[in-house]
Amino acid sequence: MVASVGSQELNNLSDNSEELRLYLNSPLATRDTNSLKIWETLKEVYPYLYQIARDYLSRVAISIPAERLFSKANSTATE
Repeated sequence: MVASVGSQELNNLSDNSEELRLYLNSPLATRDTNSLKIWETLKEVYPYLYQIARDYLSRVAISIPAERLFSKANSTATE
């Protein structure tokens, strides 16, 4: 895989690895902090990780299969 990427992409991979290493060695935030606000302050330090965090933290967590199951169960239940 490494042989198939260009030199620019290889530099990006090493930059991203360094960014991840720095982030993993940074102190943890407390549970009561707003993750999106924290990432807004960190976006200059960790631009690659900021994009990933923004994509995943902005999505609403739902369970579609469970909702479908309850809906189907309601349709088949009788009094």
